[in-house]
Amino acid sequence: MLLIGFSTWLCLSSFANGTDDAKATLIKSNLNLSGKGAIVSGPMSIAEVEKKSLKEASEYKTSPQVPFGYDNELWTKFKSGFKAGDAIFYFKTNTESWINECGREGYALVRGGEVVDTIITKVN
Repeated sequence: MLLIGFSTWLCLSSFANGTDDAKATLIKSNLNLSGKGAIVSGPMSIAEVEKKSLKEASEYKTSPQVPFGYDNELWTKFKSGFKAGDAIFYFKTNTESWINECGREGYALVRGGEVVDTIITKVN
């Protein structure tokens, strides 16, 4: 996983490719994705996200054994919006947001410099 702090982001003089642009877009869309403990990683393929989600679902035997368990319908809608050139990133907001009970974790769909959809997997 890639930890990106706001100061690190500011030090980047230019982005080498669309992946870096997509990460920067995600970070700019939510200030809680910068700072200590914030995580933005990816891009990830749909298959990679589903594999990770199924592994997590397998830890809960009462959960449906499909990607995103009980939220599979949300995931199906999310991934149906994926188009060629899009990027999916895992994110987790910074430590301060979790202390202040507004932490979020999930996935974002980024297209052409904009976050077009998110799916939240954990909140507090």
